[in-house]
Amino acid sequence: MSALYGHDAYTMYGQEQPGLLNEFGYPVKANGGIDGHFWLGLEPEFGRDVLMQLLFGIRTSLLIAASVVAVVTVVGTIAGVAAGYFGGKTDFVISRVIDVALAFPATLFFLSFTPLILSLFVADDENASTGLRVMALIVALSLFSWTKTARLLRGQVLSLREREFVKAAKVAGCSPWRVMTKELLPNLWTPILVTVTLEVPMMVTTEAALSYLGVGIVEPTPDWGRMIKNGAAHYLNDITYMAIPGLAMLVFVVAFNLFGDSLRDALDPAPRAEPTLQPARPHSQPRPRPCPALPEGHTMNRRTHRRAAALLVAALTASACSAAGGGTPKQDAAKPEALSPTVVSIGTTADSKGPAAPWRRPKRVAPSPSCRPPTSSTSTRPWSTRRTPAPPPNSSPVASPATSRSTARPSSSATSPPTPAPRPTTARPGRSPSRTASSSTTAPR
Repeated sequence: MSALYGHDAYTMYGQEQPGLLNEFGYPVKANGGIDGHFWLGLEPEFGRDVLMQLLFGIRTSLLIAASVVAVVTVVGTIAGVAAGYFGGKTDFVISRVIDVALAFPATLFFLSFTPLILSLFVADDENASTGLRVMALIVALSLFSWTKTARLLRGQVLSLREREFVKAAKVAGCSPWRVMTKELLPNLWTPILVTVTLEVPMMVTTEAALSYLGVGIVEPTPDWGRMIKNGAAHYLNDITYMAIPGLAMLVFVVAFNLFGDSLRDALDPAPRAEPTLQPARPHSQPRPRPCPALPEGHTMNRRTHRRAAALLVAALTASACSAAGGGTPKQDAAKPEALSPTVVSIGTTADSKGPAAPWRRPKRVAPSPSCRPPTSSTSTRPWSTRRTPAPPPNSSPVASPATSRSTARPSSSATSPPTPAPRPTTARPGRSPSRTASSSTTAPR
């Protein structure tokens, strides 16, 4: 980027090129010297490029933040998983250490501990190098920042160690290290990644605050906190130099926080509905067919089911009686329409094209004469349960009184047709005369 842009973060262009800064050290052009050569202007007093200062400054801040987050994640994961898995005294000791670390004021500790670390390696009359300052910031920020990760993972492990797969690994004889690394850790990647994405912007702002207070990165190393500190001394005459790094830090932190929220929503399985597993259907079982649609405006309920069943039973009974008694077409036509097998559908008829009238209970009608057994002596089993002996071969085929009384059944309604006279003895269709004669002369059993 620096090679394409043609500038760097260390060259003082305002002092090398006359006409860029005035006699007071501020850019000559408006808005901090923004033009086609310097896209975000010049730094007051030194004349360095502000855009290059931002790019090199975020590199320093991200290096420190990424190192701190890596150390915090490793230490917090080990402490949290061990406290949650082992429990007992281990959990008690680690939990008390976490409580004590959280009780410390972090900002005051960083301000006092960073110079103490530098004094261990550098004399008082010497300036610490940039690398040593970076290492001191990483150690200071890592000492008390692992507690949040450890407490979060401890709670997750407490709920996971009672699951069936963990108990199965214990029964199988797996060591605690294998259970924690192979069974528990793969189920903790989601909270770990979410925590990392939220910790990085927080560490960037913390490092910038330490540099602003004078215990972090100092000149000439570019840093956002140092730029805001230098801009605070010139904000009355050049507000642009202070506003640009402040807006850049705001955009960076908001972008990382939104990225962390999106990653948490993508990896969190809570909102997802688990698919229901259905039993496998054997190949011999036919696939169920969909139920036919009902007519428009019609609803199927329990009462409609009972009515349909009653109509179906009535239709089947009528057809069975007609087949057994040999009724004539004229008698079959006289049957009520409710008993016709073609009128079994619900809500519509065979001839209608739309919804029919509301269903009404049909009147009770006496069975057709065709449903009654014939009264001739050719019947091998009379209607009555009494067994009457067959007449002698030379006698006339006259029905006995018992048979007449049994066949004359009282009608259940006034609309029933009159009882027909006994029909003469004739051979049924499909039977030979010899068979009919032999059946009439058969002795009773």
